[in-house]
Amino acid sequence: EAEKVLRHTERIPTVRGRIFDRHQRVLAEDESTFDVVVAYPVIAGDWAYDLASQVTKATYRNLWPGMSAEDRDSLITAQQKVFEQQADTLWDVLAEVGQTNHKTIEDRKNKIVRGVHRISARHTQHRQRRLQEQRGESVPWAEAFEEVREQHQSHAILHNISAQARRIIERFIAEAELEQRRYAHNRRLDRNAPDERPSHVWRQVALERPDRRNYPFEAMPLMVPPPHVPR
Repeated sequence: EAEKVLRHTERIPTVRGRIFDRHQRVLAEDESTFDVVVAYPVIAGDWAYDLASQVTKATYRNLWPGMSAEDRDSLITAQQKVFEQQADTLWDVLAEVGQTNHKTIEDRKNKIVRGVHRISARHTQHRQRRLQEQRGESVPWAEAFEEVREQHQSHAILHNISAQARRIIERFIAEAELEQRRYAHNRRLDRNAPDERPSHVWRQVALERPDRRNYPFEAMPLMVPPPHVPR
């Protein structure tokens, strides 16, 4: 029993090795690159409003029940602008470090959103059909709707970034994480302190090493004399 407590088992991702031919040329190898992935709510544009609602309700939790709908919306809108500015700055930084333009970033975001919407529509359609078969009656789309996994995942915005770009992204992520840790430490020291929790968009960003395999000789130019080309 003591040995079981002391033994720690953890699954780690494997790394596939290189494959060489008889002339020691690399035929296959894993790409040692990084992608910048962003949480789907930030890509879809829902992050700013959802977080603004949470923060505003927490800040005015004692006054919230007695507020009118107009006052609530006004406070949420004011807080939402702060988070939208963070998101705009995020896309500006990614466009700069990725050496691309804003249109390319927007096109990638829209492509991701369209893909997730297609997956969600197919999932809802299958679930609607299944519920109708079980109940023997028509089931409305809204009742069959269910969020899919892709809506809670992060998706790649930049691929194969440079080492310099990776260091810049790491610094932004580290600063946001440090801000979160400082807040948690202050809350442990003083539970009565104002609940001004940091909500930084860079905590929704991560660097991932993609599982991509590179085959240098997968396609090669070949010179064929014209008489030997098939008709």
